[in-house]
Amino acid sequence: MTPEESDTPFRILDVCPCSFDHADMRRLISGICSATVQQVRTGAEALEKLKTQSYQLVLINRTLDGPMDGLSLLAAIRAKASPPPAMLISNYPDAQAKARQLGALPGFGRAQMDAALPIELLRRALGLETSDAVTP
Repeated sequence: MTPEESDTPFRILDVCPCSFDHADMRRLISGICSATVQQVRTGAEALEKLKTQSYQLVLINRTLDGPMDGLSLLAAIRAKASPPPAMLISNYPDAQAKARQLGALPGFGRAQMDAALPIELLRRALGLETSDAVTP
């Protein structure tokens, strides 16, 4: 862990196979709070990180590199004792509904990155906002 990472109040794991999407997510989060945002590309990498580090939020893309998709990873995370809060990143309402059934927080899609919804959902997920105004 770098000194900058130890100074941030939030640790977020971004399970995202695309560097461009990860950069967009980091920019979005940096506009909300000070956070360390780590990227992994596969479900297996995410599960390894979760064994050794704690996170206030795990963002999971619906499609991942490797054999595990985002919903499978979400199910594996939720099956653990004391799982961290997790959110699915997907534009598909049916995938969002399945994620919620698995215990995920309300998520959003990449197509919504420039809208107010992701900011409100991330703020709520990190405990920075208690408003119930957003209901995706």
